[in-house]
Amino acid sequence: CGFMSIIAVGVTLAALATPLAGALASLVMASFVMSIGMSHFASLDAFFTGWLTLALCGFLRAQKASISAAASRNFMLLTYAALAAATLTKGPVALVIAGGSLVFYSLATRDFGPWRRLHLLPGLALYCVLTAPWFVMVSRANPEFAEFFFIHEHVERFLTTEHNRSGPIWYFAPMFGFGVMPWLFVWGATFVRSWRDSAPDTNGFDWARFCFAWALFVFVFFSLSGSKLPSYILPEFPAIALL
Repeated sequence: CGFMSIIAVGVTLAALATPLAGALASLVMASFVMSIGMSHFASLDAFFTGWLTLALCGFLRAQKASISAAASRNFMLLTYAALAAATLTKGPVALVIAGGSLVFYSLATRDFGPWRRLHLLPGLALYCVLTAPWFVMVSRANPEFAEFFFIHEHVERFLTTEHNRSGPIWYFAPMFGFGVMPWLFVWGATFVRSWRDSAPDTNGFDWARFCFAWALFVFVFFSLSGSKLPSYILPEFPAIALL
C-alpha cells in the first residue's frame, strides 16, 4: 500500500499537471520519513492510507474538466471502491475523512460543483456491495462486534480518553514536522504561495486547494480526537506530496 501511494500520486499529478511534476511527486512521497517508515512494518494505518490515497487520486481525476462523463463516472467508482477497502481496513472513518475534506474545500472555495459529480447512487451501491456483506456476516458470528467496533473503537475512541492514548491539541505538530522531512522547509516556504497561485479548472474545481483541504482536515480531525497515535495523520502525506 505504501508503494501504491507512490505510484498513485505520480500517475495522478502527471495527468493533472505534467509528467515531470508526477515524477517529482512520486519522489517526494517515497522520501517522506513517516510514509516510508510506516511502510516497513505491518500497520493498519499504512494499509488505510494506501486505500485513501487511491480514493483521493480517483476523485481528483474524476473532477478534471477535460475528461468524458463516462471517464469521470469510472474514476468516481474507483474512489468508492477504494473507500470501501479503507472501510474494511479501519472502519467508517474513511468516509469521515473523504466527506469532511470535501466540506472543508467547498466552504473555503465556494465551489460546490464536485457535489454534482459524485455519482452518488451507483457509488454508494458499489460501496455497500463491497462492505456490507462482511460486516453482516461477522456481526452474525460475533453478536458483540457491532457495538465494540462502531461505538467503542470509533465514537468512544474519538470522544474520550478511555484508550489511554491522549495528548495535547498540538500533539501532531512535531509529528508532522518530523514526518514530512526532508521536505519540511520546502513545504514551509511554498505552501502559502501554492494556495494563492493555484488555478481552478474550467469547471471551477481547484485540485490543489482540495489537497490543502484534505491535509488540513486530517490534521485537525485527529488533533481533536481523544485518542492519538503518530501514524493517525499518515493520510495527509499523499495530499502534501501532490502539492
